[in-house]
Amino acid sequence: MGAAVGRVAAPGRGALQDGSRLVRAGVRIGELRAVRAAAAQLPLSEVAHGDLRAANVVVDTGDGDGEERLVVLEWSGVRAAPRHRDLLTLWATTPDPQDRAQIGEVVLSRTAGWEEPDVGLLWHAVALEQLVARLTRADRGDGLDTAFARARLDEARAMARELGSPVDRD
Repeated sequence: MGAAVGRVAAPGRGALQDGSRLVRAGVRIGELRAVRAAAAQLPLSEVAHGDLRAANVVVDTGDGDGEERLVVLEWSGVRAAPRHRDLLTLWATTPDPQDRAQIGEVVLSRTAGWEEPDVGLLWHAVALEQLVARLTRADRGDGLDTAFARARLDEARAMARELGSPVDRD
């Protein structure tokens, strides 16, 4: 009739399968926990799309005025987020290296020295999140695979170290 009082619910089968899939794929669970916990403490200073990636953006060539406009689609995940969350998600899901480099330059140019450690941490967290998503969820329709996500995670770890992230990758 009612829920048992004082019982702790066991993780669902899906969560156990996801955890097993991550371990088999070589994701360091200690790193995942530490980065997620630290990133959860970052200040929520912006309104974010929540899933800004190439699949959710189109370029509108306008009405013949020669000016192109970026149109962002799928606004169902809007929420408060740490600074640069959307740009870092876009960076982690952009296939072209030159485009990724430009996105990274924009993030760095908009980052004050005092916030570099937080941005480094977020860079790491977003890339790790993208790898986990590719290992635990069906194809997101963007053609990116786990090898792509692993490469972004390696780059993000290096950037996190460079920016002085408070979370060690090991």
